[in-house]
Amino acid sequence: MAHASSRDILVQHYDSDTATLDVSGSEYEDLEMGLPSRSRGFFFMVTLAMGFGGLQLVFAVQWSYGSAYLTSLGLSKMMLGVAWIGGPLSGVFIQPLIGAASDRCRSPWGRRKPFIAAGGAIVTLSLLCLAWCRELLQGSIGIFLQHPSADFVDNITVPVAIFLFYLLNFGIQPLQSGLRALVVDSCPIHLQEKSTAYAGLSTSIGSIVGYIAGFIDLPQYLPLFDPLSDYADASRYPSFVLLLYAATSFISGLILYRLVQHYGLQSGFGDESKFFRLRLSLKGIWLVSNVFCAACMLSTPFLITTRGVTIVVCLLGIPWSITIWVPFALIGIETSRLRQTAALGLDTCSAHDRTGTILAVHSAAIALPQIIATMGASLIFWVMGDQGVTWVIACGGLAALVAAWMTLGVSESRGELREEAYHLGVL
Repeated sequence: MAHASSRDILVQHYDSDTATLDVSGSEYEDLEMGLPSRSRGFFFMVTLAMGFGGLQLVFAVQWSYGSAYLTSLGLSKMMLGVAWIGGPLSGVFIQPLIGAASDRCRSPWGRRKPFIAAGGAIVTLSLLCLAWCRELLQGSIGIFLQHPSADFVDNITVPVAIFLFYLLNFGIQPLQSGLRALVVDSCPIHLQEKSTAYAGLSTSIGSIVGYIAGFIDLPQYLPLFDPLSDYADASRYPSFVLLLYAATSFISGLILYRLVQHYGLQSGFGDESKFFRLRLSLKGIWLVSNVFCAACMLSTPFLITTRGVTIVVCLLGIPWSITIWVPFALIGIETSRLRQTAALGLDTCSAHDRTGTILAVHSAAIALPQIIATMGASLIFWVMGDQGVTWVIACGGLAALVAAWMTLGVSESRGELREEAYHLGVL
């Protein structure tokens, strides 16, 4: 790329007052939300991130109560594993299809909103049916049989519950994919870190609300509910630990985002800023978080008290806050960079128009190791018995070390256009 032509283009399109590229009249004027980039303020970011809180609320209820509730419906341990594997399977096979379909969607609502609406409807319906699965089946069977036996109802409840659990996981895919792609589509490159950070904070808030709901003794305050069964009462205490974990994730995510904003985005290009940029860049934070996660997980075989386990679980909220922020920020930054360069005619690559597919590939890269981890955990439990829990977590620590090593190969493209403008003398 010749410097003369590049400089002319950058001078024409770069707004030095806002430190962003001015692409008025280009694709940015016709984004999913239909707003120019300068109108993307606090209210817009909060609105864009709210869906993640609702989605995480579903995850929190599913994770804290899913196994106990399915067991109460009569599912064996083997069938419980069959039910839970539906999430990773849908992430590997369903979400890539959803992502590609949303990229090609030309609905008047936009490319992402129809999938978000459809996914939200499926999730809502499946949760409601799953919550009253046995009662709905008893009522439906009672239409045809006057006095169905309890064993007959139980035998039907198990496959229906598994089907609804799979339907829930399948409904999550278009909702999650659409929300993630909407963030990337709706924000220019200089707002990708901010928008994904808001999404991460909203995710943590959703977790907090979900685990609070799981911890509170609802029948005590709402007499319309039946008294807590033994499985529900036992599930409240893990929900409290997960509540502490979610609170730690929210606080650490907020602090780390402010640190990156102060030392990363506001630092200049001089040598004096390299110290902070090296340690507080997205890549640097992600690398350190993986190492920290590995240290916490590898310590579990040496924990002998409940308090120690609780502390480690809470500390794991710190790397989790980074996991739900940094990878998506890097993907969003790269996709937005391609979109900007394409809008300026500097790049003819079409990857900027395949945001849904790119994010779906990332989702599959998350879900596939989950399937492998599930099979590996089953093998460890078969060999170690009840002592296998700590060793499964420790093996997860080894995987975190591998992730840290792989993070070293991640390149940050944030600010490439801005730095080129600086070197060309535009700034």
